[in-house]
Amino acid sequence: MRRIVTLLATMLVLAPLAAPVATAQVEPEPVWKTSPVGQEHLYLVDIQAKGGAMFALGQAEDPWSGLPAVLRKVGDKWVRLPAPDKTNYLLYGMAVGGPNSVWVVGVGNADSRDTTPLLMHWNGRTWTEIKGPDVPAGQFGEIKIAPDGALWVAGWARIGDREPGVVYRYAGGKWQPLTAGLEDSINGNVLTVFSNTDAWLGLNAGLAHWDGKTWTYVGSVPTDGSVIPVAMANRGTKDIWLTGVQHTGGPTGERPLVMRYDGRSWRSVEVPDTSGQLSDIAFWNGRPIAVGERFVDDGNHFSNYPLALRYDGSKFVTTTVPTPAGTEGTLSSLLATPSKLWTAGYTWTPSNPGYTPLAAFTK
Repeated sequence: MRRIVTLLATMLVLAPLAAPVATAQVEPEPVWKTSPVGQEHLYLVDIQAKGGAMFALGQAEDPWSGLPAVLRKVGDKWVRLPAPDKTNYLLYGMAVGGPNSVWVVGVGNADSRDTTPLLMHWNGRTWTEIKGPDVPAGQFGEIKIAPDGALWVAGWARIGDREPGVVYRYAGGKWQPLTAGLEDSINGNVLTVFSNTDAWLGLNAGLAHWDGKTWTYVGSVPTDGSVIPVAMANRGTKDIWLTGVQHTGGPTGERPLVMRYDGRSWRSVEVPDTSGQLSDIAFWNGRPIAVGERFVDDGNHFSNYPLALRYDGSKFVTTTVPTPAGTEGTLSSLLATPSKLWTAGYTWTPSNPGYTPLAAFTK
């Protein structure tokens, strides 16, 4: 814990100075307030903001009978944007360029065996579908806007007789494949892009770095599928944090995963010994905080509950969540704004088994 040293002095000239007194500073816990979404049978998978505008991406509880949704926060309400003129699609990732620029990625023809990567753009009035790369099948699950304004997307695609993880750069109306080194990979989950010659990719099996020519796997992250990175946050190129899941076997054998890069190497960070997985990570009060879900299997019922962990300077410890005790659900996204920390996900209870979207912020 951090300590504050306070010097106590007396106004008597001849009196000696008192010895320094060290007082422990208690790390604050998040105090959450919910932001009612006003939707049912929807779960939020992402929440982002730019230029004073905040958006949330939602997926239908039953993706075969319902369509995804993009919501915009207007005052105290969440307003659903008009749906694209499209059917049979799912959305998994979102990038916000400004109040009138939202990019989403996912998969088209979602009820077909051969699905295709999907990229769409909202310009404040209408949706436009962008023709994807020339692949017979695939799926996009991640999108980032690079510092130069180009889009980087990740997922998987059918290339020849394989379906490896892929990364594409989209700029000037053209797709540039950035796939060298990924020939034997499995699905790109998360991107961090610093430049055209410095990017990180979390995969279903491993973590890789892009140097402008090829992706190189990080040796300290297993490539056997036992460790799956799904989210990253950074404070520059030499302070990157990664979250996800470690598979240790069995229905509740998953363990939360956190790793940190210090500019030289990636190292694991201690987390509580609980069954669960983490979905996102951000910085709050100068330190990382991560969210996800914890698992409970009592032999008759498998349950998941919202989970939040904060870094205390040496390890991650359990912290508060924006739901009452006993409420099942998950926290899928984090967003740090200058004044608040936001999270999003869903909840459900036995009395109301349908998914209820959850959005909350720190007071």
